[in-house]
Amino acid sequence: MYIKRSGVKIANVVSKTFSINNEPIDITDDDDDGFRTLMEESGVRSIDVSCEGVLKADTLLGVAAAADPTLITADELDFHLGGKITGSFRFNSLEISGETAGRIQFSGSFQSTGAWVFTA
Repeated sequence: MYIKRSGVKIANVVSKTFSINNEPIDITDDDDDGFRTLMEESGVRSIDVSCEGVLKADTLLGVAAAADPTLITADELDFHLGGKITGSFRFNSLEISGETAGRIQFSGSFQSTGAWVFTA
């Protein structure tokens, strides 16, 4: 995974964790004989990402520190999964952990906002 801003790679990710949430809608009623029934469609779909990596420049720090917007827009987070998940992500946190061999390390977290798409 890498992070881009305006088409320019600004950070390389070394490790990442992400979760896809398809929150169900419970439609259980008295006719379900005590068994839970879930609607086929999800109520809330979201992606949460945590990552650690190496900064290419101070651009990521500028994005995190900006009052508005703290948004990495569509196609700016690229997940190498054999497919691609694109969408808009809110940049929630950034921690600078130090310098190693001239590289500045970071950890950060993002949450999807709005629709996202998986392309195989």
